[in-house]
Amino acid sequence: MGAPSLVRFYTDWLWFGEVGFQHVFLAMLQSQGTLFTITFVLATAWLVMNLNVALAVIGNVRPVFTTREGIQLTLPGGRQLRSLTLGAALLLAALIGLFMAGRWQEWLSWRFGVPFGAQDPILGRDVAFYVFSLPFLRIVHRLAQTLVVLAALSTAAIYLVSGNLTSGFPAKLSMSPTARRHLALLGAAFLLLLAWGAWLQRSEHLVESSGMIHGASYADVYGRMPAALLLMVVAIVGAGLAAWQAYSRPNWPIPLAVGLYMVVSIGGEVYSSVLQRFIVTPNEQVRESPFIEHNI
Repeated sequence: MGAPSLVRFYTDWLWFGEVGFQHVFLAMLQSQGTLFTITFVLATAWLVMNLNVALAVIGNVRPVFTTREGIQLTLPGGRQLRSLTLGAALLLAALIGLFMAGRWQEWLSWRFGVPFGAQDPILGRDVAFYVFSLPFLRIVHRLAQTLVVLAALSTAAIYLVSGNLTSGFPAKLSMSPTARRHLALLGAAFLLLLAWGAWLQRSEHLVESSGMIHGASYADVYGRMPAALLLMVVAIVGAGLAAWQAYSRPNWPIPLAVGLYMVVSIGGEVYSSVLQRFIVTPNEQVRESPFIEHNI
């Protein structure tokens, strides 16, 4: 299976050498190797750290699970699960590292980007931010969200197997203090990432297509972008509520945080649609003229 890749690599090496740009090919390989190494190390450390916290509640005792029929099943203990989870963490980290290695162009653009000396007319940022930084920040944001979700799913599975997390309709969700604290803090981390995503979303409106023009429209500037700012604030408050639930007894903070986020997210889109329908459409040429000029 590796033969086609080696042939392709050797062909590229010869081609770049023929045109006198082997140093460019080497720079690409170095960037891919650097991205893979950084991502692999960080992803492995993050996943292993979370898994070890969850596995610590099991110890080396092999728990016994009794089915409704009275059949007893001996589940893997902490030692066995530690070996399995380490292998899974390394595999996932390697796959994520390979994905990031393929984004070497965005990495180099972010690392070596220089200011354009021109600012956008809405947020006042240098245009270089949208060309060099924003694409890479989007990738890092998705990567961070993926790692938090993977950590939450894997640790929740361990807590479920060990009996530290129990659920089942119509029974209420029950968690040990360790599982509650751990999962709530992961929830807080995810909400902080949602806040960062809302901050990035404000900038993304300036580089996305809005109907006939490319960039932010009237509804984007006066509807979606303020809504994204409010969404960022709500997500930060939600992260604080999730952190509070991690160290307190009430169970309502995280559901409240998620509910507020959903309400603001849906409400912002509804408000933007209302602006477009009743403010922009009746007098579209006048309302959109400044934004058409920005596009030009």
